Amino acid sequence: MKAFYFKHDSDYDKGYGNKDWLYINNCGYYFNITKDITTVRSTPRADYHLLYVSSGELFINGITLKSGEAYLLLPQEPHAYAYKQADNSRYYWIHFTGNRVSEILSRCEIQRGINTDNGQKQEKDALFAMLTKELAVCSEEASDFAVSLFFSFLSLFKKRQAPKHLYDKAVRALESTQSTVSVASLARSYNVSASHFIRSFKSIYGVTPNEYRQNYRLSQAMNLLKMTNLPVRDIASQCGFVDPLYFSRIFKKRSGMSPLVYRKQK
Repeated sequence: MKAFYFKHDSDYDKGYGNKDWLYINNCGYYFNITKDITTVRSTPRADYHLLYVSSGELFINGITLKSGEAYLLLPQEPHAYAYKQADNSRYYWIHFTGNRVSEILSRCEIQRGINTDNGQKQEKDALFAMLTKELAVCSEEASDFAVSLFFSFLSLFKKRQAPKHLYDKAVRALESTQSTVSVASLARSYNVSASHFIRSFKSIYGVTPNEYRQNYRLSQAMNLLKMTNLPVRDIASQCGFVDPLYFSRIFKKRSGMSPLVYRKQK
């Protein structure tokens, strides 16, 4: 197991809350732990406490945090948590205070409790690694650079809406009812992993690429059922569904009725 601790001369907020902007009290990490590490703090701290899971699982207040997720504890909040043993586990934590913390957290859209991964895990990992490296050479208190790194880390949890035209090419492929292009192939065309592409696409359109494709094809089928007298089998084929029975099954799941019943509603 590898561990690191940066600790100022006070765990608790004794006047440091008057510091302008943000002040780091202490920070650390655990890498590759070989057994669970549990912390129970019935006497709460007076500062903010953020726990970040780079790799592994963290149990806290009945919630399981997974890779890319963070949990914020507010001042004076009792808590208990456990870092779980896992291969290649990486856990980071930091205590901080300052008279503008509430404003900073609000601007970064950081909330009390769980803050979920939004597809920027690699960037978060890199920034927290830089932060702990910087704190390792700090003697008395965190440098302005360390504080800036932490602010940058927090800002990565802010939900950013990428422009929809970013995936125009992928959308055109998904909307081609006769296309069999895979999500993995689309991801490669953008030089990203399939998991990153799926997360990023969903952050823009609200659904995964496969869900987008299925929703589009079902909407086309609904139009054809209303506007034409084509047999259901032909409509299924035109909309990219090879198996008409599968088409009927998911159509009913989506609309609450079979294709034939839906047609009668026109």
